[in-house]
Amino acid sequence: YIYPARLVKMKNHLSLINAFTKFHNTYNNASLHLYGSGEERTKITNIITKLGASKYIFIKDHQNDVSQIYTNADFLITPSLYEGFGLTVVEAISYGLPVLATPFGGALSYLDDRCSIISNGFDSNDILDILLASQQKVFEVDPKSVLAKIDANANYNKLVNIWAKVI
Repeated sequence: YIYPARLVKMKNHLSLINAFTKFHNTYNNASLHLYGSGEERTKITNIITKLGASKYIFIKDHQNDVSQIYTNADFLITPSLYEGFGLTVVEAISYGLPVLATPFGGALSYLDDRCSIISNGFDSNDILDILLASQQKVFEVDPKSVLAKIDANANYNKLVNIWAKVI
């Protein structure tokens, strides 16, 4: 499992770490690799150590070449509290990775149940549910069909219309 993201509160790392620790009790060969940097790094590192999870949850620096990250992973998990478009989701799909996500925004417009599992919420129990479900589900990730759903012009026009109503 991978999660490349800035180490900031909105990315919801703490809920993911708590969920993954419980998940690891059942699936003890699983590991979680967090890639990124940010203001929450020390806090996240301390929680991993406090939970005794440093043998299966790893924090690594931000990587410019993401191909190695996605090629060597089985799943992308993204537990963000909110997001815009969700670039890491598109990257993962382009490498054929299934996506486990919270219901955070933009990616919901192009993900479907063949390539993803979307949680019911944002807390560690919701995240644990999708981690557990990932072990039971057979995914059919078709990058071309998913990426075809992404129409930059349509998304741009939706945003313009929303902003026009707000302003």
